[in-house]
Amino acid sequence: VTVANLTLTGGYSEGHGCTGGGGLLLAANDMFNLETEDGTNIASTYPVIENVIIENNHSHNGGGMAFFRVDGPVLNNVIIRNNTATAFGGGIFSYVSTMTMTSVTITGNQNQGEGQGGGIMLANSRGTFDNMTITNNTAVGAHGGGIWTNNSGGDGNHSEGWTMKNSTISGNHSDWFGGGILSGWSHPNLINCTISGNTGYWGGGGIMGLEGGFTLKESIVSNNFSFGSGGGINVWGPISGNDGVVIEDCIVSGNQSDSDGGGITLDEDVDAIITRTSVVDNYAAEYIGGIDVMNTNATINNVTVSRNASGNGGGVGITNANVDITNSIVWENTGNEINGSASVIYSNIEGGYDGEGN
Repeated sequence: VTVANLTLTGGYSEGHGCTGGGGLLLAANDMFNLETEDGTNIASTYPVIENVIIENNHSHNGGGMAFFRVDGPVLNNVIIRNNTATAFGGGIFSYVSTMTMTSVTITGNQNQGEGQGGGIMLANSRGTFDNMTITNNTAVGAHGGGIWTNNSGGDGNHSEGWTMKNSTISGNHSDWFGGGILSGWSHPNLINCTISGNTGYWGGGGIMGLEGGFTLKESIVSNNFSFGSGGGINVWGPISGNDGVVIEDCIVSGNQSDSDGGGITLDEDVDAIITRTSVVDNYAAEYIGGIDVMNTNATINNVTVSRNASGNGGGVGITNANVDITNSIVWENTGNEINGSASVIYSNIEGGYDGEGN
């Protein structure tokens, strides 16, 4: 089946329960059966949706469209805008599904307070998403302004998770955690993405891990804001197994927090690895403008932490944590460059720091 070159608008499916789909629904035949999280009884189906606009629709879940227990749909050059959902996924809702999306714009969508994901909700879902634009979506009284994902990849999940590349997540807002993205009990992969100008009121203005991690490579996290911890990135564990946080070849800059961790906050057994990354020009009103590490393990290698500021300590903060810093620069931050005790070697720390080769 191909659906192409048309606009779907004015759909309404509030009474359609969890399945949802205000403008378009792709579903297994027994679509009200929820007992399939182990990946069985999934419909293999390969519709192509291309050159389609899905706008001004409403549903309980998936105001614009919904994927429900399907494996194989393809979206090309689709615009999903100005849709609303009472619960999950103002623009898109996906449950136990696998899809491919290329050049899809998700903008101006809203979930209205009983669920998560202003732009997209990906529940136990997989797929590859390329050249996505996810902007100006809102999670009202909920998490994940741009994207919410749960049980999608990571230790103990049936789903292998999803990968997003060459994409922009900007201008999204959540009333709670994760202005741009919230990853709960999941482990997505983001490659060459820009996460900028998002707001998460409780924390994680750009991206938030909630007992779930993520891999972020070759990406920019900039100019995000939160009233809580982690203006740019906030990860709050515990995270099981080896599915913590990987930040590699990234720039984290210009983010602000009204609490602690202007650039990055890592808290409670998240096992983070940060490599070849610049954390610069971030600000926290209270503690640690750059990287704030608490109650966890972190490996920081080939990282520059510079020109970060806060009310108390600007560079790297360490509280009840095991932190290894190697081949790194911590310089020109306000207050102490390193607040707390770390293992530091072969690094350039303004004012000096005990350790081999510093």
